[in-house]
Amino acid sequence: MPRSTVRVPEPAGPSSAGGTSHEVKPMRRFLSPSLALLGVLALTLTGCSGDTPTSPSTDGGGTPPSCAVTINLAATSVTPLAGSAVIVRASVMRSGSPVPDGTSVVFTTDLGFFLETGLPTVSKVISGGVADVTLGSVDVGTAHVKATYDCKTQPIDIEFDAPPANGPFISSVNPASGSCAGAESVTINGGRFGTDTGTTRVTFGGAPASIQTQEDGRLVVRTPSRTLANPQVPETVDVVVTVNAGTAGAVATPPKSFTYYCVDKRISISSVVPAFGKPEGAEEVVVNGVNFGTSVATTRVTFGGVAATITAQQDSAITVLTPRHLLANPQVSETVDVGVTIDLGLVSQQSALLPQSFTYTAGGTIPCGTRPDLFISSLSPTSGSAAGGTPVTISGGGFGSSVSALRVEFGGQAAQVLSASGTSISVSTPRYTLANPDVPESVDVVVYANVGQPTQACAQAADAYTYAPGVTDPVIYSISPVTGPNDASTRVTIFGAGFQFPMQVFVGEGDCRREAPVVSVSADQIVFLTPIASGGNVCLAGQLVGIEVVNPATGKRATSPDSFKYYACPTASVATPSYGPYNQKTTVTINGNNFEEPVEAWFEADEVNFRLTVVSVSSNFIVVELPPIDPRQLGGGDGTCANVSGNIRLAFPSLACPTNPSWTLLYTYRIPELQIATVSPATLPQTGGASTVTVTGANFEDPMTVEILKNGAVQATINNAAVANSGALSFTAPAMPDSAFNQNPCIPPGGTTVTGVQYVPTSFDVRVTNQRTSCSATLRNAIVYNPIDTTCRAPILVTGAPNPTATLCTAYAGGTFTASGGTAPYNFSVTGLPNGVSFAPAATSVTISGTPALAAAGSGAASTPYSVTISVTDASAPTQTGSTSFTVVLNDPGAPFAVSGPGVQTVTAGAAAVPANALTAGPNGFPAIAWTATASPTPAAGAIQLSAASGTTSTLTAAAGTTPGAYTVTVTATDSACGAFQHQASRSVNLTVN
Repeated sequence: MPRSTVRVPEPAGPSSAGGTSHEVKPMRRFLSPSLALLGVLALTLTGCSGDTPTSPSTDGGGTPPSCAVTINLAATSVTPLAGSAVIVRASVMRSGSPVPDGTSVVFTTDLGFFLETGLPTVSKVISGGVADVTLGSVDVGTAHVKATYDCKTQPIDIEFDAPPANGPFISSVNPASGSCAGAESVTINGGRFGTDTGTTRVTFGGAPASIQTQEDGRLVVRTPSRTLANPQVPETVDVVVTVNAGTAGAVATPPKSFTYYCVDKRISISSVVPAFGKPEGAEEVVVNGVNFGTSVATTRVTFGGVAATITAQQDSAITVLTPRHLLANPQVSETVDVGVTIDLGLVSQQSALLPQSFTYTAGGTIPCGTRPDLFISSLSPTSGSAAGGTPVTISGGGFGSSVSALRVEFGGQAAQVLSASGTSISVSTPRYTLANPDVPESVDVVVYANVGQPTQACAQAADAYTYAPGVTDPVIYSISPVTGPNDASTRVTIFGAGFQFPMQVFVGEGDCRREAPVVSVSADQIVFLTPIASGGNVCLAGQLVGIEVVNPATGKRATSPDSFKYYACPTASVATPSYGPYNQKTTVTINGNNFEEPVEAWFEADEVNFRLTVVSVSSNFIVVELPPIDPRQLGGGDGTCANVSGNIRLAFPSLACPTNPSWTLLYTYRIPELQIATVSPATLPQTGGASTVTVTGANFEDPMTVEILKNGAVQATINNAAVANSGALSFTAPAMPDSAFNQNPCIPPGGTTVTGVQYVPTSFDVRVTNQRTSCSATLRNAIVYNPIDTTCRAPILVTGAPNPTATLCTAYAGGTFTASGGTAPYNFSVTGLPNGVSFAPAATSVTISGTPALAAAGSGAASTPYSVTISVTDASAPTQTGSTSFTVVLNDPGAPFAVSGPGVQTVTAGAAAVPANALTAGPNGFPAIAWTATASPTPAAGAIQLSAASGTTSTLTAAAGTTPGAYTVTVTATDSACGAFQHQASRSVNLTVN
């Protein structure tokens, strides 16, 4: 969108003497007074404490580390009207946690200016992990706003739209949310509303609001109530202002949004203490109310729509530093609304507004009441230098001892309070500008006690202190830095002597002499911001300019010729070549403009970066060397044979310019694919050994690995094959085991049927792999190995009649099994036998026998199948194998073993066993059963007993004297099965002893 052609008046002063002023008729009448005046004063504003304009800088300390900073930017509106302002909030995190309070975020914009400074750059102090800034513009267009913290820069675009050419319009609704109960104060800013409340109608979602006050550019209304479809879900409605309502000339504004919430705890503002302050801002104020919460990160406080800096927050009070406010008329005080918004961005977001609750005082005056016990009796000394800094003791009474509750002024300027008691205050005098630098001046001294409290009062001593003339001839010793970019302001410090507030700074000479905004002035330093060398200042671009300081009160000046060099920030367009081999050094030329030594360069890819060697630098060309890389450390080497692509980054440590934020200097390390053309010889003996195999192809490079494969399985690996050149490598053929060969059926010698098998020639794949890149290539069926043994071998057979049934603890004869075929003697193995059963091998046979037993204590199973396999290996070379399998079912007469009987029992201590409580164990396959019992809680020894220690039944009893109560008793029965393990089962009984 093109920018509006609306102009603002040129700033008055030496640099614009004789200039012509341009009216702002189409736009200015719709601006708030502070924003309208900013259009005039933007070039003459100075910085204030905590909001010092700076330029983003680059870190010249080597390869940038991985950045763990994240910035989230949000704005109260991204499509405001030109002539209005929006608040931009930066939420800053490092490694997932908010950054420390007291650090700063640098904001920049290429359209409009920040109300805190009147400049396109501002540094805002972080509080609660967030920093707010207020952006305004009298021009139409897109403001590209950027927030920078440490290594991270985050952009957001704010589109300033043109107000309608005709008819009323709304620029903002403040607050933009409120309670569904209604009756809350809302300010509607805009234009062409008129002043007739009788013909003006304001609606929220179609429901009329009550107009409290009306001006042509501002309405204050009370919201109507609204019934939400779901009280837990906010609803957004249109706000519309209609002028000349009820007449043929009725005209309605385009709608603006307002959100209704139904929440249990509404916030409200009860007071602002103190209710006044100086337009320069940065003064501590407490906003009192209810339900504010304690989250600074999701709270915003505004004074006249401009965000304040929160320094502390409680549920009923928020302490802030007031924002700067420019009075439309410096001689007329202005009263503004104070607003609080909590739970920013959450469903529970809500706002409160206290209209016309804080006054920015004209001329710096502060309301003051007298108090009989507060007085000034004397000052010592009573005079000092106009440069300030003179220690002075003020004697009197009623001062109190709290330094933070005192304010002392000399001639309207605040002094630094060093210490205080009830009768004495020690201060350091402020600087003072004499009307005539050669004539002393006496000024009033005022002490304010209990500042910001309802009991605030003051005492004044007229003409009590005299400022004497100081050094008046300014002298410049040095300037730092001495260079800066054309397209951004540079913060410059002038070192010298004889500086007195205020001072003016000018850069350039003759027709290109421009005044620079001054940030701060002390007796020996002046800090200023260089004018941006574009637009009307384009004559400064690329020039070596002089610096002049002027004391406007005395007309005395000092000049430092040819002291500051403007330069254009570098731009880069392309890197040539844009690719190269990964294993060789490549020289790359970067084309662009305005390059200047020194230059730092590095390559970034997949979170890995490394420095590059800068070979040469000229204004339009930078030559760098990209070294060979190990792809395994830069994203390659993962078996995909992928190229490694990244960006060449540049930094210019001596220039205050961004590190190529918009440059794309792509470079690719190419990883070549391997290729196999031939493998020779194509036929090899099984022993390999004496044979050398040569592989031809492309892109071979040390070190290379060769693998011999069959059906995808690796049969042999040769590391570090001999690479003759990129097209040939060789290796010694490995031997191939019998198991790798294919086998075909055959007729054994003397036989008449196909019952044997023989090894046959078998083909294998060859795969080559680059160990650095993991790139590989495979040639299928590249080599045929011939087996040593090609005889037809008769198969080994195992025969015999197995006994399919066995019984636990009964002798078992499993059978004898005989091997035939192959070459005797044979090696037998048997798997799957029950516990207690074994095998006895002979030369050509094996016998299975034994007494089956339990493998572990437990209830057992009535029958268990066992899969038995008999395997035979013969004595031939290579060996042959044969096997047979069968199933044996093991029957267990004592299983499943269990204890039964009542689980809830009652007994009387000392009484005989109750037959109905008897516990029975079985089945009775192994009848010699042993019984044990344990109780919880543990009774005395012998208290809880079993009526029988053996047998198939037993009953719980309680001995005389057993403590009555409830016990959990575990009764366990164990039978007499053979072997190391027996059947065992338990029963839990809930026993009550009376």
